[in-house]
Amino acid sequence: MAISDIVLPVTFKSDVRGLRKAEAELSKFGRNVGKVALGATAAVGGIAAVSIKAFADFDSKLQQSVSIMGDVSDAMREDMSEAAREVAKTTTFSAEQAAESFFFLASAGLDAEQSIGALPAVAQFAQAGMFDMALATDL
Repeated sequence: MAISDIVLPVTFKSDVRGLRKAEAELSKFGRNVGKVALGATAAVGGIAAVSIKAFADFDSKLQQSVSIMGDVSDAMREDMSEAAREVAKTTTFSAEQAAESFFFLASAGLDAEQSIGALPAVAQFAQAGMFDMALATDL
């Protein structure tokens, strides 16, 4: 006797509502991920823009101060920059305000090296007296 193929008809029924709901949820998830990614990109871009502006403002104030001091070497300018940042860490004044203070110190007749030495004391005096760095330099 020979073996022959047996054919059995198979019927498959499925409720596609579950598949459609899963597809909709997955699509919704994809849109939300896109929104989150867009928001994160915007936030990072905003932080970068603020950082760049803060650096530009700081650099501008430092350049204004250096410009009235005469011949200031790159190394001395870097020392001034570091001194301004250090004052910002130890007082209530920003690095930009500290950099601007070099202008007031130069206007009072101090050179770059003297200004670096005087800046922390002027900042502490201004903070203690609750007035700005220009007045502290004048006093």
